[in-house]
Amino acid sequence: MAYLLTVLLSAGALIASGQKTIKITGQIGKHWQGKVLLNYQFKGLSRLDSAKMVNGKFYFKIPRDRDPVLGLIKIDGVGGHSVDTIPPEQRGLYLEDVPISITGNEGLFSAVIKGGPAEDDYLLLDKAYLPIFKLNQEVIIKYAKAQKDSDKVAIAEVNSDYAMMQKKSFQIDSAFRADHHDSFPAFAMWVFGLPKMISPEIEKEFNSYPDKIRNTDMGKRLNERIAQARVLWIGQPAPEIVLSDSTGQVQKLSALKNKYVLVYFYNYSQQSTDLYGINIGRTARRLADKNVVIFGVYYDSDVNNSELPRFWKSVVAKYRWPGIQVSDIGGGAGADDGYYSETAKAWGLDKIHTLPIAYLVGPDGKIAGYNLNLGDPNLSVKITNLIK
Repeated sequence: MAYLLTVLLSAGALIASGQKTIKITGQIGKHWQGKVLLNYQFKGLSRLDSAKMVNGKFYFKIPRDRDPVLGLIKIDGVGGHSVDTIPPEQRGLYLEDVPISITGNEGLFSAVIKGGPAEDDYLLLDKAYLPIFKLNQEVIIKYAKAQKDSDKVAIAEVNSDYAMMQKKSFQIDSAFRADHHDSFPAFAMWVFGLPKMISPEIEKEFNSYPDKIRNTDMGKRLNERIAQARVLWIGQPAPEIVLSDSTGQVQKLSALKNKYVLVYFYNYSQQSTDLYGINIGRTARRLADKNVVIFGVYYDSDVNNSELPRFWKSVVAKYRWPGIQVSDIGGGAGADDGYYSETAKAWGLDKIHTLPIAYLVGPDGKIAGYNLNLGDPNLSVKITNLIK
């Protein structure tokens, strides 16, 4: 359940007057003392709430979101297993518009959680993961001993165990989504794993979900992303780009009609740019007789850095990028003030980690290929196939 592990910690806020709430009552083994932590999201923001636990008894009253929300409940106290040998007592659970109870005579691992329909579905997934949870506990102990003994063979075995668990987790998640297509947890897992670049195949999959799923807040947000992405799919007119090159001359994408144009948007990072920087020049040389123009667009949000134009030119020179090279410094793709240029908005550059993004624009000015991998050694072959 990798998607659960991305929950971020932050301080919980007070519940506003009139806010609908969810009540969670817990009674686990009476030897447990301390507090219980509940990590979840509300209105897109991460929260961390805590409740005092006395003799295993605890209580939460938290704000309710409109969609079911996956949370993580964890014991922060004493009375259970040694933290040196066993991972902390914690469980995932779905928070929705019903009272939730957590009961048992031991810790959270063996407790019975009763909630709403989303939690019922999630418990099926939880049950499928039990063998992996148990193995994970064993592997943690094994890894701690291997580290202590500097046993490289045992450490290699642990890495192999983790790879196997990751593969098995993927199989469990895939089977769960296939068998519970009308389940909100299954839908949430699918949405969590989607790439930034939304494709027609994703729209088709989304439309296969029932109305009750597509009409959730999460479903509506995905539908908005699909609508935004659709304008950049194959066959759609490529948005205009009007930016200055290193000499100050204005360059227009629309001026390159009757040619194929490899358009790529990037932000410099030595580690990632090195992976594709040289390949762009190599690809251009291989496509020299294919009527293909290279059109690179540089982004950086630090508009107040007067050295950026010079730095951008040095990046272009370093990789010997041919064709047209322009910059949109301060145009978005990570700007702290939330500003995005017309070019950034038109091409869907919402956050810096979406870069690099590459498209192929045809002689008719329409998109002929998208989500091209700039670091692919066979990029020239793929572009050749697209222009046939």
